[in-house]
Amino acid sequence: MQGRASSHDQNESRTARHVPASRNLGRGHGRGGKQPSRGFLYEGGTFTTISVPGAPKTWTNGINDSGLIVGSYFDNPSGPAKGFLYAGGAFTTFGVLQGFFTEAHGINGSGQAVGDYGGSGPSSSFMYSGGVSTTFSLPGCGNIQAFGINDSGQIAGICDSEGFLYSSGVFTGMSIPDSTYTWAHGINDSGQIVGIYSRFLSPEDLHCCS
Repeated sequence: MQGRASSHDQNESRTARHVPASRNLGRGHGRGGKQPSRGFLYEGGTFTTISVPGAPKTWTNGINDSGLIVGSYFDNPSGPAKGFLYAGGAFTTFGVLQGFFTEAHGINGSGQAVGDYGGSGPSSSFMYSGGVSTTFSLPGCGNIQAFGINDSGQIAGICDSEGFLYSSGVFTGMSIPDSTYTWAHGINDSGQIVGIYSRFLSPEDLHCCS
């Protein structure tokens, strides 16, 4: 499906301003939620709205050095999400499987995008390149989400409660010791990976914050 941004979406720009933290509405993975939302591009102190025509919700999730943007949108407020590639003012939308959500998270310099898809159960991952979605799985992973890809094609993401690096067909899991989860969210062209982790709170931690 090909679409083009409306003139309103292409030209709507706003000067950057502070938004109070209390207005952070959050989102549910692969689901619509109640609030309408749009994506944006921030450049040179200015916000430009990015919104799939006719969609009540658009999320922009990743951008490469050429300005190609990937993300997800909803045909209706209750979902499921579909993926999109935004280039030169035009949207190319896609879904991996009919009736399943598709979320595109990251894109590299070659225009290869990665993300995850699924239904009511565990997620699986895909790479989208040249108009074709290729799905992949990793050994021992029940729930897999690909979040970042670099120009060498190395992919970083989440396998259940740990992070992973997928490189040249080899899967390497990563988990910070004593963590309840370790999630890899991004990877650069040097192979450096960033993400988040959490640990169980100790009694001292609980006491300090009560």
